[in-house]
Amino acid sequence: IDLFSIRIKARNHYFSFNITEHAEFNMAYPKDLLTFPIKGNAAYEGGTIDLSGLKINLSEYREYGIGYTREEKKWQFGGKVKFLFGHANVSTRNSDITIDVENETLNHYANAQMEVNYAGPVSLPLDLTDSTQEVGELNDEDIVNAVFNRKNWGLAFDLGAGYNFNDRLHFSAALLNLGFIRWTQNATNYQFKGDAAVTGVDVLPSIIEGNDIDSDSIVDQWVGDVVSEGVNKSYSTRLVYQVNLAARYKLLKTTHVYALYNVYQFRRVRTGLTLGISHDIRRAFSVAVTNTT
Repeated sequence: IDLFSIRIKARNHYFSFNITEHAEFNMAYPKDLLTFPIKGNAAYEGGTIDLSGLKINLSEYREYGIGYTREEKKWQFGGKVKFLFGHANVSTRNSDITIDVENETLNHYANAQMEVNYAGPVSLPLDLTDSTQEVGELNDEDIVNAVFNRKNWGLAFDLGAGYNFNDRLHFSAALLNLGFIRWTQNATNYQFKGDAAVTGVDVLPSIIEGNDIDSDSIVDQWVGDVVSEGVNKSYSTRLVYQVNLAARYKLLKTTHVYALYNVYQFRRVRTGLTLGISHDIRRAFSVAVTNTT
């Protein structure tokens, strides 16, 4: 969401400034994370449910950008420096989780190794198994401080260039979001590491006797087997950088065909190709058809 932006032209030079609010969520998940709930644990009897590679990054931050662009007859090039101030983040690192399913009994034996980091306006308890520790409360002053927070700082860059091959054909390339954010406000780090056995719960006696099932203590026991007490330590996250390579061809006076090859990195390098055609309807409207693979 652009809160403010301005662009000033001086001959063939353009200077810009913007204040932009960003909310981003990226998630890489293993195949078994979806197939396990659908097929059930019986499908993995005598095998292993592999949840390794799970990665999450949820961030909310503000960008103050200063940009410069220069246009020549054939070439256009420019860049932007972005000063970042993070408001909240939840992210994971080094995810290695497997669950062995025993034959016949279907007992589960989990081995977990994963780091979960948090930073934001409220504080989290260090010991997740201690029910006496509570999440910090967020009051009006905290909300104001979060909006104008300067503790979680970062820096990023955008670079781009374009080339007019002729009156019809145009090429461009851009490198976007090359940067990071350093998270310090209420930064909390949890290490999930260890083994846990899930052998089922016999609920029949409790139902017959009319007693409540203490599910909280069962969950706390499972969590306590794999999670260590958290620590307060600053950490950094990288922005999901992108590389865009594009070409546009003027087919008719108001009709263009174009192609965009996109490369971005989140856990691994991923690519996409978009092909499209657009047509301008007078000066106020345009229609486009695209396909992305």
